[in-house]
Amino acid sequence: MIPEGVDPATAELLERFGFSEIPFARLRERVASGELTVAHNVVRGTVEPPTDDDLTPLPEPDTDAFERARELGATALAEGKIGAVVLAGGMATRFGGVVKGIVEVLDGRSFLDLKLSDIARAGPVPVALMTSFATDEVTREHVARLDVPEPLWFSQFVSLRLTPGGDLFREDDGKVSPYGPGHGDLFDAITGSGTLAALQARGVEHVVVSNVD
Repeated sequence: MIPEGVDPATAELLERFGFSEIPFARLRERVASGELTVAHNVVRGTVEPPTDDDLTPLPEPDTDAFERARELGATALAEGKIGAVVLAGGMATRFGGVVKGIVEVLDGRSFLDLKLSDIARAGPVPVALMTSFATDEVTREHVARLDVPEPLWFSQFVSLRLTPGGDLFREDDGKVSPYGPGHGDLFDAITGSGTLAALQARGVEHVVVSNVD
């Protein structure tokens, strides 16, 4: 449900980018009551490094186990069982305020160009790109100009900034302030958009997830 006092253009943006999937009213109540504050993000337990039992080491090169693992991986790639999800959302506030994925980083090529071209060289790997309301349009236009297979597209959700008291934060012009809540909503977004089902329909059994950079 769109909160009262949201202008029509922003309301349309919220509808388009999954605002209804965010438990906004409950989160707003928790901020207003003081239950949810910056202090609640502080880890109070003991943080320890992983133990040896927590890790599965790769086989050493030039061993039978290493070659077997390589063969299994190559077969899975060739059969289209491996998919890739590239996180290209956010608010486009880094790199001088431009969309990071389209930034030129090497010999006239962007992060997305290098990333998607590298994936394409690995074999028939289905790719899904997660954008945000702040990066979606520019990212689609950029990818359309690249010599890479067309990816699947889906977006992270959108929410509204609040004041410490739980009111809608407003910019100097009086409009509310939408933002992308982060890549933590990947699992809900890829499921709710139907993208996970689309990858599975293509035969994908395992997914490699990485940031665009």
